[in-house]
Amino acid sequence: CSTQLYEQLVWFFMVACTVFAVVDRFVWYLDPRSNYYVGSGKAAGDRVAIAEGPWSVAFYDIFSRISGRYLIVALNLQLFLYMNTFQRWIPETFL
Repeated sequence: CSTQLYEQLVWFFMVACTVFAVVDRFVWYLDPRSNYYVGSGKAAGDRVAIAEGPWSVAFYDIFSRISGRYLIVALNLQLFLYMNTFQRWIPETFL
């Protein structure tokens, strides 16, 4: 029962973080670099709007943003799940 709960918590955390990361990339773009100014503009020069052009350019822009944010979340989650210390800490602390 505890392993099933653990698996459900991991999936919930994964989906919640992925949704937040994708929405952040398209809507807010909460980047720490945007707090710093370089010359006349901000250090974060990435755009939030979809790239203009034919449908293939817009599709590639959207696809690359979503897949990039998914990979960031998935690889970090995989790193935490493969760490033995982290796997032992979760049941000792919360379960």
